Amino acid sequence: MKASILSIFKILVSLLGFSQNPELNFDQTIRPVVKTEKLQLAKTIHDLNPDFCRQLELPSRQRQHLNTLLNRQNLFLVSSQLNSYGGILNAKYNFLQKDFDNIIIYQSVEIVTFTKGKSATAIGKNEILTKEQKRNIQNADQDSEIRVKIRFMYKNHAYDLSDKEELVKEGEFVVKVVPETEAIFPGGLPSLSEYLLKNMGKNMPTLPKDQFLQDASVKFVVDTDGRMSNHRISRTTGVSKVDKFLLEIIRKMPEWKPAKNAKGQKVKQEIEIPFSSNGGC
Repeated sequence: MKASILSIFKILVSLLGFSQNPELNFDQTIRPVVKTEKLQLAKTIHDLNPDFCRQLELPSRQRQHLNTLLNRQNLFLVSSQLNSYGGILNAKYNFLQKDFDNIIIYQSVEIVTFTKGKSATAIGKNEILTKEQKRNIQNADQDSEIRVKIRFMYKNHAYDLSDKEELVKEGEFVVKVVPETEAIFPGGLPSLSEYLLKNMGKNMPTLPKDQFLQDASVKFVVDTDGRMSNHRISRTTGVSKVDKFLLEIIRKMPEWKPAKNAKGQKVKQEIEIPFSSNGGC
């Protein structure tokens, strides 16, 4: 597992030029991915994401509590910034995956995969993949998501937030299946950043100061010749003319360097560029 080529930076792009107005960010927080070839060798859920405890989505209060417990394992407490879903944003971690494994008991692990667009679900007792889970993972579509839902208990019930809390916790992490070498914008991330900053500052549709913008995403496919196709808004800003503006910017991008599989053969890859919004005041 590693971070996607677009997963390592975040660029603030002001679309309207005034801080009190809606803004969109080219938002690329860490999004775990796993290479297609690695799926063939996976034996445990750690092979899908070696540090999944850091991306495990839990209710906000439980996630914060888990961070505290894990950091205590290393006798070093840190604070984390939490989003509304309990995910970690810009957090400084001082714990390892083994710290999580040392304090919990797996109750079940449910894995959902997609093969030829159809979902398949397989459930195991712990982190070790069952034969069915291995088979489903090995047949997972490229560019699809693998969703892993973990039910666990703390070995020490004193770790629970309260006596009234459910003993069995349920969290989930997601990884995206990618080719051995991912498609890349010519010049890499710095050039992509420059392109978006330059073009998003031009011809932005005029919006009311109180206009609300939602988080949005644009998806497209980089073909084997580097050309882009199937451009679409996968998550809308809620304002059609802004959606069209973003889509036009993406459509006008230069050709990308295509993805390759482990044999060095060029393959298609779906790319998603997400934008986060401050909403507007």
